[in-house]
Amino acid sequence: MQDRPAILLPMFIPGFGAAELQVLLDKMLARLPEDVRNGYMALSNCHPEVGVLRGILRTNCIGVRFPDDDVMWYRAVAINLSRCNHRCALFSLDLSSVGSTYCSGSCAPNATYEFDPTKFAFELRALCPIRAREQVTISYTDVLRSAASRSEQLLQLWHFHCMCSFCTLPPSEQLQSDKRRAEIRAFRVPNEGPLSRNHEAEMHAAIKAMVMCTEEQLWQAQRPMLAFLASRSLALGDASGWKKWAPKAAAMALACSGVSPHYYFYSATEPSLLLPLWNSKSLVGMLDEAALVNTVSVDCMTMVLFLATLHKSNN
Repeated sequence: MQDRPAILLPMFIPGFGAAELQVLLDKMLARLPEDVRNGYMALSNCHPEVGVLRGILRTNCIGVRFPDDDVMWYRAVAINLSRCNHRCALFSLDLSSVGSTYCSGSCAPNATYEFDPTKFAFELRALCPIRAREQVTISYTDVLRSAASRSEQLLQLWHFHCMCSFCTLPPSEQLQSDKRRAEIRAFRVPNEGPLSRNHEAEMHAAIKAMVMCTEEQLWQAQRPMLAFLASRSLALGDASGWKKWAPKAAAMALACSGVSPHYYFYSATEPSLLLPLWNSKSLVGMLDEAALVNTVSVDCMTMVLFLATLHKSNN
């Protein structure tokens, strides 16, 4: 799904207080089409103490940055994307009497999103199969933190308790879940350079971390591990490893960013010697997907696609 922001403004505006922000939001909403304006006003508001417009903004805004701008952050509200929950219950508007709401949210989201500045739109993509009538969920917090830490942040910022299956585990199982997420957070992709003598141990560590991601249903967290396993197989000249990990890495890259690295399509071909950096015994230039794509020559790509077509016709 693509969804353009209805509201977008700098995270901080010098000299702007609550009153100035209220006036600005009034003017911005007045310029919107009626259906978009009504959509904004229908969004949840867990900060009624700051007023309706500002409360909706604070509840639903998403941070946005633009390329080549390392300083300015913006906050945006997109009407449809804002309806993707970490929670499955409406906020209580009377926080003084209720305090917070409970919800069957998800600390293992089934979707992810990013902002594409070239389209000036958010893009929402599924990370795993989503059944009909199943809620589309995104994470409101760092899912690699402990359950207690996640709960504290969600309660502080959005006034709800997450009641997902990972936040309501029995104490002993909760400890194991927290431990797995801590180990996933601690995993680091090895630095670029010549393959170390410990490359088998490094691949084992990546596979172990990926298995823990599966146990915690943290699909997006698998992306760097899959890319590393595919790149390491490429550097080793390991055809079976490449054919195993490259398609998975390509699928995850497509799910997360909407772009499937071209070099992953080479996994469909048998003559692996045509692959750039094949059996190079080095990770230099591999772990940066954009840089690796740039190493692919047009002639090489044309030959590979031709051989793939020929192989298919022969079958």
